[in-house]
Amino acid sequence: MSMLRRIIICCVLLGLGACGTADPNARDNRLPPNANHVFPEYGVVQSIELVQPNDGRSGVSPIAGNVYRFSVRMDNGTFRYLVQADNGNIRVGDLVRVENGILMR
Repeated sequence: MSMLRRIIICCVLLGLGACGTADPNARDNRLPPNANHVFPEYGVVQSIELVQPNDGRSGVSPIAGNVYRFSVRMDNGTFRYLVQADNGNIRVGDLVRVENGILMR
């Protein structure tokens, strides 16, 4: 087989290998099946409200004292509303992370 023919065959094979596409329905094999992973979400704090627990909107008992309700615009454009007893020194405009339902800087 001539050298030119070998080069042409190699180029064709390499070119065909580069044409493959990933299956969009394929599962990510790096994660074990049935794994309960919770990934953090990111967003920007839009507002912070001091809420009295017995106003019917906070979802906590009157024993808890004052709580803060945070309105966060998530990176995907949706809004999340979180209620926490501690504001964690978080301010309006801060980039925050929501992990397991808890707001963090």
